[in-house]
Amino acid sequence: MSENRMMKIAGDFLNETNERLQKKYTSMMHALWMVMMTGDMQWAERYGEEETAYQDALAEDGLFEQAASLSSGGAEILTPLQNRQLEVLRSELLEFHTSRELRTSITAKWNELHYKISTFRAEVDGRKLPEHDILKQLATSTDSGESRRHWGASMRLGGEVAPGLIELVKLRNRVARQNGYRNYYEMKMAAQELEPAFVESMIREIRHALDESYRAVKAELDDEICIRFGIDREEIGPWHYDHPFAQKCAWRGGDIPDLDTAFFRQRLHDFFRGRWPEAESILNQADLMSREMKSQANCCLHIDRAGDVRVSCGMAPSLEGAAVLLHELGHAFYETGLREDLPFLLRQPGHTCLSEGAALLFERLAYMPSWLKFAGLEQVYYGQAADLHRHYLRSQLFKLYWTITFIEFERRLYENPNQHLNKLWWELVEEIQGIRRPDEWDYPYWAAKAHFTTLPVYYVNYLLGEAAASQVEQTLRNRFGTWFSEEAFACLSRELCSPGQCRHWNELLEQFCGEKLQAKYLARELQAVADFYVTTSLNSDKRGMAR
Repeated sequence: MSENRMMKIAGDFLNETNERLQKKYTSMMHALWMVMMTGDMQWAERYGEEETAYQDALAEDGLFEQAASLSSGGAEILTPLQNRQLEVLRSELLEFHTSRELRTSITAKWNELHYKISTFRAEVDGRKLPEHDILKQLATSTDSGESRRHWGASMRLGGEVAPGLIELVKLRNRVARQNGYRNYYEMKMAAQELEPAFVESMIREIRHALDESYRAVKAELDDEICIRFGIDREEIGPWHYDHPFAQKCAWRGGDIPDLDTAFFRQRLHDFFRGRWPEAESILNQADLMSREMKSQANCCLHIDRAGDVRVSCGMAPSLEGAAVLLHELGHAFYETGLREDLPFLLRQPGHTCLSEGAALLFERLAYMPSWLKFAGLEQVYYGQAADLHRHYLRSQLFKLYWTITFIEFERRLYENPNQHLNKLWWELVEEIQGIRRPDEWDYPYWAAKAHFTTLPVYYVNYLLGEAAASQVEQTLRNRFGTWFSEEAFACLSRELCSPGQCRHWNELLEQFCGEKLQAKYLARELQAVADFYVTTSLNSDKRGMAR
């Protein structure tokens, strides 16, 4: 076959595939948005139908084989953009390269569990409470019994979801084995262009750098818990922490008034003007308030990969609520920065971890004294911005160790879903997070975390995203003095966001930062606050010995 003929066949194939997939993808994402916004069962059913149609398109007979054939037979002839589209397409097709019967079973089970999770509300004293109310109670209570009841109510979701989730895990593993992988975790990692060994090395490096610091910070937090609840250390249970999974810490400094959300949105409009042209329409159309039946999940959806970017969250009138909104806006910034001339297959973030990196970078603004001052918000916090930043870093350390726990459990879940999962969960929580299991530990508390069901093998992107955010921030600081100047925003959009998936994500990051993804920048940031607690702990020990 001539080179011209090969290029025409590949071009026609990719053009037709991009057009067909974009139409079905758009219909699916619109239905997903509607079910998340309304909780309407009709939209849930519609989403199931649209998702099945999209998956049918991905699983069309011969599509995977044709993409593989073009990729292997014409790699030296095709353009770099064509070759990259074929690589991305093959990765996306991998999960759906199975029988329609199996795909339908997976979709039906996912939709059933997703609806259950989306509409779940913890019930306490006959009242159904949204997640925000549970978190507020855990963060403010001084009564162990009350905290335990609210924690237990939120964890009841695990018992409702676990049987179906384990069934879903086994179905996913069947697909993976059919495609030559040992389990779904390994297949999903490959589809994301991630090496398990690379992720494991990142975790080892982080823990080597921060384990001692984490233990010192947690000891400080446990002391605060003992004082707050009037209990001994041996009495501390998982319900005494500020989050059901101890993935963050609440602010314990001076009183902070509720954030005026309307004022905050206006300040965001003012800040982004000149930095991000699309911000005004994104903010104006965003769905930011919690309401009955609306999904509690915060999200940014690029409905058509052609500019229809939508943001939703349940924004609490607090600094944390502001951080949640900024996080989703970070995703939106990346999505709106993608080059308009990219084909559908490549018009998406270079990698999920890079999109999470942008989101986490935006989220950090809410706790940066320099940005709070720049945005005209410093007076809201009565000079407490520096303390808030230290609190944020402490909370980041807790979130990081929770993330590692999640990743380790999910990997082992897919390796053997028949093992004693409740036992495995608490072994990891005790070893990594240092949190003692409750007496009634043999219950699927872990399944209450929606990501296991709705976004499998996704949490690894939070870990890599945190590392990427720190590395990108340092790069922009080195170039511009601050990462959120107009010049820095333009550089970030132009050099990191706009290429989409034209290149391997780590090569893209290397071009931007001068090196591939490293854990050292994140470790340095967290070490700074951790050192304070280590020093405080050592001084306290010395004073104790002197007495």
